[in-house]
Amino acid sequence: MKKLVLLFSVIFLSYSLYAETGDSAASFLSLGVGANASGMGNAYSAISDGAESLYWNPGAVVLNDSKRLSFTHTAYIESTSYDTLYFTNKINEDSAFGVGLQYLSYDSLDEIDPSGIKVGSYEPSDMALSAGYSIRLRGSNSILDGAGVGVSLKYIKAEVKDSATAFAADIGFITGLINNKFRGAVTVYNLGSKIKFDKEDENLPLMFRVGARYDINENFLTSIDLSLPRDADTYFSLGAAYKKSFDKNLLTIRAGYDGRNSDVEGFSGFNFGAGFEFSNISVDYAFVPYGDLDTTHRISVGFKF
Repeated sequence: MKKLVLLFSVIFLSYSLYAETGDSAASFLSLGVGANASGMGNAYSAISDGAESLYWNPGAVVLNDSKRLSFTHTAYIESTSYDTLYFTNKINEDSAFGVGLQYLSYDSLDEIDPSGIKVGSYEPSDMALSAGYSIRLRGSNSILDGAGVGVSLKYIKAEVKDSATAFAADIGFITGLINNKFRGAVTVYNLGSKIKFDKEDENLPLMFRVGARYDINENFLTSIDLSLPRDADTYFSLGAAYKKSFDKNLLTIRAGYDGRNSDVEGFSGFNFGAGFEFSNISVDYAFVPYGDLDTTHRISVGFKF
């Protein structure tokens, strides 16, 4: 229990040291990864399923049972495109590593001189490279025994006309499986340096998150996250997934509510998705409405080997 209290104290203290209020840059870091997570309202910090676990909770990477590779494409709002690629691999039963890429591209913009004449164009983009390491804990109680703790280091680059860079880290913890039904999680995201634009330093989107999952039975999974972002109000996310086996194939239906988008007018915040797994390949889709702004469609393809 002392180890657990110490671990939680380190994670929360790390967040507290950086948690000054104010706006943040590089908001693409908070867009989420994976259609499976999006379909469940992004309530995913306590779920250790797939290579995307490096993004949602680096402590969960060691709980994956094999090598995982995942690619996700999102047709995002206002003609932007958001793509991610993640890979995780177990080193042994008690350790694992992962690498990841997030890339957000925008439509080209015209460059206009002071007289109003077009002199060129440029294509803004945002990118983050991640590398993480996770270990499995052993203990005398169900909270620590089989738990995972990990860290992910990130290099962040934003390009408009000029480029800006920053470095950050995510720290995550996920409990062991309690009563074969429950896991809890604590994660802090984007601890690190400020990113500099035009001689002005801006904060990264720091966030502290606690989450839980509960397996009602072997086919029905529920999850909840409470997120405390530096630059916005606290919000809840809720998710549910129902799995049905067909021979060796698996169909999953997902639904969720992402409280981060609740202030957008229209049918926003409510996400839906589905996935199909056959052999060692999975294909997932998520439908994410943003009210009058637009609707986004997210597709993921995953491999385990």
